Amino acid sequence: MKKMFLSICSVALLHSLGYSQDAAGNYNLINKQNMFIADVTADSMNTQSSDSTNTDAFAKAGFFVGGEFLYWKLDIPGQDYAITRDFPAETYSPDARSALAGDLQTIGWSYKPGGRVTVGYREGRDLWEITGDYTYYKTSKNNSSSQPSGIYGNYVGTMPEVTSGSSLVSGSSSSTFKYQIADLFLGRAINVTPYINLRVKAGAKGAFMHQDWSVFYTANNASTSSHQNNFHYNAFGLFGGFDARWKIWGGLDIFQTLDFAGVYGKYKYFLFTRDDSVEPGIFDKLTNNDNRTIFTTRLLAGLGWQWSWDWFGIRLQLGYELNTWFNLAQSYREIGADVSLRSLTYSNLSLEGLNAGLTLNF
Repeated sequence: MKKMFLSICSVALLHSLGYSQDAAGNYNLINKQNMFIADVTADSMNTQSSDSTNTDAFAKAGFFVGGEFLYWKLDIPGQDYAITRDFPAETYSPDARSALAGDLQTIGWSYKPGGRVTVGYREGRDLWEITGDYTYYKTSKNNSSSQPSGIYGNYVGTMPEVTSGSSLVSGSSSSTFKYQIADLFLGRAINVTPYINLRVKAGAKGAFMHQDWSVFYTANNASTSSHQNNFHYNAFGLFGGFDARWKIWGGLDIFQTLDFAGVYGKYKYFLFTRDDSVEPGIFDKLTNNDNRTIFTTRLLAGLGWQWSWDWFGIRLQLGYELNTWFNLAQSYREIGADVSLRSLTYSNLSLEGLNAGLTLNF
């Protein structure tokens, strides 16, 4: 009686999950929402691929490789090097000449290309996967500015000035920034509905960032000063997040990625100033080396298209990506020789722009 009761319960459960019994006594899944059909026999449950018309986001087992073209712009607030202003004659005075008013001259980052590569493996039964990816981005920017040509044109440097007894007439800025990120994580796909897929993930993150920034000033007496402003940050930590897909038609979908991470590592900041007005020599040297925790987020959203066959799958995507590193950038400021106008500030570092990707599943 007990065995008969358990058998009846098992049959009822299988029917409620969408299985039907064939003439041989085997139970087969009727509703093929993704590319796997489960065959349930008395001894085992095996997963195997179905037809070549599947468009499921995460269901194809096997190895996968991907590449993403990145077209990003770097943004670090507070990285300025001069203030320029052309005073009208009626408002000019010696005191106004030293005022913090005018147009701020900054590094002025522009969009530059980068890339990301991804490799991983997805198993077929529970759709667990292990994935590793590497992101590389490098950008450089050179610009210059000069005192306005008007009679009362004004030019003030925002880096430590060493040209005492004279006034600045021009300046130039040159900076290079390198960004490298490595992730290794586990993920699992979940079919929330036949049209909405979710992948949760968690793992480890490595971050390696480096900026070199040089500023050069020239005064009206031809004296010059140069400044080197660098930072390095190498850190490791943990991250988690999710990828979501909403199928809208055929293989077309709207996708979104949201990741959160916290990393801990060594931060090195270095400011070196050289005075060339009299004889070469160090005027100012500031260093700051410490260990710090930085939190970061990554948001990616856009349109995707994918298709899978029994032996091969392909996915294309086009979206907009935003990476934010909170309170990572550090800058030292000094206007002239006034100690009251010196400061050490912190700001967010962000990289944002186009993301175009291709993924192949074998």
